[in-house]
Amino acid sequence: SVLSNFSMSNMERQHIQRVLKHTNGNKAEAARLLEIGIATLYRKIEEYKIQ
Repeated sequence: SVLSNFSMSNMERQHIQRVLKHTNGNKAEAARLLEIGIATLYRKIEEYKIQ
């Protein structure tokens, strides 16, 4: 449903933000910890408008 998709997106956004904070903004390390490619991380940062 739309609501569950919103909740999953919100959870993913928050998780990425926490990992980036943990790595002091090191995107390569964050991508490694998240087990995603660096290009995927950059896309998600833009998609979720993460600073």
